[in-house]
Amino acid sequence: MDELSLKRIKARVASSVKANLSFSLCELADERELMRTKWFGYRFMSPEAATATFARLYVKHLQYSVQKTRDRNMKVKDINWLSFNQGGEAFVVCWRARKRADLFCIPYEAYLTFAFDFASRRKRRFAPQINQLHGGEKSREAWLVLFDEFLREQTWPALCRLEMPQYHAEHFIGLQPQCDYRDFVLGVSSDSALVTDHWKRVIERFSYVRNEIPVEVFGRSLDAELLQECVEGLEYEVAQKRLTRAPAPAMNKDERWPSCFGLPGCQDASSICGTCPLSANCEKVAGLVRAKVVKKTGYPDPMREMKLARQNARQAKSRAGRKDGRAGTLVPESETHASSPE
Repeated sequence: MDELSLKRIKARVASSVKANLSFSLCELADERELMRTKWFGYRFMSPEAATATFARLYVKHLQYSVQKTRDRNMKVKDINWLSFNQGGEAFVVCWRARKRADLFCIPYEAYLTFAFDFASRRKRRFAPQINQLHGGEKSREAWLVLFDEFLREQTWPALCRLEMPQYHAEHFIGLQPQCDYRDFVLGVSSDSALVTDHWKRVIERFSYVRNEIPVEVFGRSLDAELLQECVEGLEYEVAQKRLTRAPAPAMNKDERWPSCFGLPGCQDASSICGTCPLSANCEKVAGLVRAKVVKKTGYPDPMREMKLARQNARQAKSRAGRKDGRAGTLVPESETHASSPE
């Protein structure tokens, strides 16, 4: 393993330790499911890296919104990166805002474009904060309806722009994001008119130019005759040297780690973890993270312990208050005798 790879692995472990110190294991477990709903460009990023990306893009859109609607010379307040890097309030707020965005399979750039545009049409006095991008209670239904239309418009262009080595056919090892990517391409492609030229161009892009999806996979959506017609046309272009398959880009093993890899709380053999080819290594890394957290705090789930401690303190205070209240209503026997007439 080269020095750069080792450095990346250490950084990923440190990021998971930071997350374990900032959130309960119950909340961290959400990342396993979000790994299957977020945009494919983020499915191999650590949650912290994705959160930082989301936060930077939010500030960019906030700046543009303020300059457009209020004052072109106004500078907006940046994220408190010191708090973010130390796992403070800024980190927690941005993390949870990013989780909301990850419920939708769309790049953050497009999600934020829609969110700010929606807010401006509602004629809000102030631009939305990073935890207010999903619409308010009264506008939530309208937000979802309009966003669904926007999502359909944005998905195919975004998919055509996405190129990552993790999805290259030669790097396919059956990881959940890789399998979901192939299913997603087929599903989105099927929404268009089923004409020969359309499918020929889709297969050309994903099976030849980018070499991400084997031709036979398209047999799930196409009948054998149409698939053969498309492939024959493309093979002719290959023979004429007008078309070549992209070679596999170099990739380190740690770049195959899905976003939930090694994150304590995410491991569950009864879920998709049961079929993940990296599950054994994921457990090892999660164990390493837990050991570091226990060494630092004494607990594998310090946020849960902190919450329980606060609850116990409140209950103890409440019991003490009730006890003091009852004691105050009792009249001492000496005072009763002193007040009685002789």
